[in-house]
Amino acid sequence: IPVNDPPTFTVPPMLLTVEDGGPQSIAGFASDIRAGPFDEAWQTVYFTVAESSESPNLFASPPIISSDGTLHFACAPGQHGSAELLISAEDDGGTEFGGSDVGVEPKTVRVQVYPLPRVVDVNPRVGPTLGGTLVTVKGMFYGSVYSRGVAAAEYPVSVSMGGRACINVSFVSDTELRCITPPGFGPQDVTVRIEQGEVSRQGTGVGGFFYSSVVYGGKLSSSRGFLSLGPERDLLPILANETERQQTPFLRTLLDTNKPIRALATSGGVIYVAGAFSEAGGAAANSIIAFDGSSASGLAFGTDGIVYALAIYHGMLVAGGSFTKTYQRSGGAVDTGGLARW
Repeated sequence: IPVNDPPTFTVPPMLLTVEDGGPQSIAGFASDIRAGPFDEAWQTVYFTVAESSESPNLFASPPIISSDGTLHFACAPGQHGSAELLISAEDDGGTEFGGSDVGVEPKTVRVQVYPLPRVVDVNPRVGPTLGGTLVTVKGMFYGSVYSRGVAAAEYPVSVSMGGRACINVSFVSDTELRCITPPGFGPQDVTVRIEQGEVSRQGTGVGGFFYSSVVYGGKLSSSRGFLSLGPERDLLPILANETERQQTPFLRTLLDTNKPIRALATSGGVIYVAGAFSEAGGAAANSIIAFDGSSASGLAFGTDGIVYALAIYHGMLVAGGSFTKTYQRSGGAVDTGGLARW
């Protein structure tokens, strides 16, 4: 008496995919599906998938395999990591007379969901429209065993500003890259891309770098100071209305001070800002600061009076004003007579 034979099938040992890949259907994931010998071809094979994940909440829709071998699943938004699938098969041939409708041995598949690279910060965040600024891009998942699946001293990666490729991209670590900016104009997205076959992926920092042809600052109607970047000088009057300056797409106000800004200078992606302010960007400051497009830092402890003029001379910053002293980080005050350099 013929009895039912167990079904057989084949699956790959590894499945690679990418975070935020959405619902996926992979035809033929289970192949060589046989319910048994030729005389059992009328039977249907059903699959059961048991999931064991090292990453909680990895899947929004857990993996299932249809009878034709198509794998269906969806990763949860923002999730990455790995899981192990234990796949077994069963047919509808029954178990009469000692037959078997369950596959002899389940198959194991490891699923690796690679993370998208993140762009968290670009330093400096400001540079000339001609390009050529050396920037450091900081974030996550640029290159490591976890984020690439293999160990290496360096990993290939590309960086672009507004769709234009940066040059001399160098891998520093899983959280840091360096490159030289291409030419550009205005605020541009910074994109880090990893080419890795079917799991190539990218991450973007929206408006992460600003190509500035005009740097300007001054006094608002509220007597506070502002520092803005923009492509057109004739847009400056818009700044008189603080509400409008926040809404116009042609300007980007990066910093405010509690008193007017009276002098500006730029060098190497750093904007030097001076005036009579004692606060810049919500932090204490004594009349003069350095601003990299994202954060401000004091030049030592500043001056004891107003700075009216700034200039770059032989790579040094020179300041002039009504101050009489500058304050060092160590060593106390230095008498200046209204002229100082850093």
